[in-house]
Amino acid sequence: MIKRRFAHGAKYFSAALGLGVWLSGLLGADEKPLPPREPEPVLEQLSPTRYKLGLLELDKSTREITFPAVINQTNGVLEYAIVHETGKVHESLLRTDARPFHLKLALLLLNYKEQPTWFVPPTPPKPLDTVSSDGQSRVAVRWKTASGTEHTAPLESWVRDVATRKAALPGPWVFSGSHFNEENQFAAEVDGSLVALYLDARCLLNNPRPGNADDERWEPMKGMPAKGTAVTVILQPVSLPSK
Repeated sequence: MIKRRFAHGAKYFSAALGLGVWLSGLLGADEKPLPPREPEPVLEQLSPTRYKLGLLELDKSTREITFPAVINQTNGVLEYAIVHETGKVHESLLRTDARPFHLKLALLLLNYKEQPTWFVPPTPPKPLDTVSSDGQSRVAVRWKTASGTEHTAPLESWVRDVATRKAALPGPWVFSGSHFNEENQFAAEVDGSLVALYLDARCLLNNPRPGNADDERWEPMKGMPAKGTAVTVILQPVSLPSK
């Protein structure tokens, strides 16, 4: 089952990767230009189940995706959990060099189902229980202390809900998927937006928790690792992989 899914996803990947090259030349004058890019990477096989796409690694057996990031902000208001280095780094918990377009391809390759109608402004987002498990992803962070001890924690445990004065509610994030704008640009790539705390229809993954429509609701938790700490972001399915 998984092999068939991945083979089907690989066909999408080949077409979409070509689209990515075409997309990079379609920026209009009113959009923030993308930074110069290296030649588009190929899907490189690392093992029978693991593949590399740009800075992302993906495992077709576990449907897990990992990529490097750094802690970007340890105080102040947050609107994003993860952005690209060219994104809104002044209001994001983490930043990364991993490309939003590659993350969307990786999610589709691993048979996550984007939810383009989950949040369509100005209508509020739909309840999380209306989203299939394949339209959701758990997100975690892994890091090492100065002594070399490795730790892993849910991404939301590093986010403080100002209203409750506690960590954000545990749970998954919605693969809303972003979209192509009227100039045929992939919005998440243009903005550099990967995971949003404050609702953003242009972002790849969105926060389904209460308060997600409040742009002053979230801030970093006290006691998290220092700004500049290197981390690995881990996306995992909500349900177990099919056998």
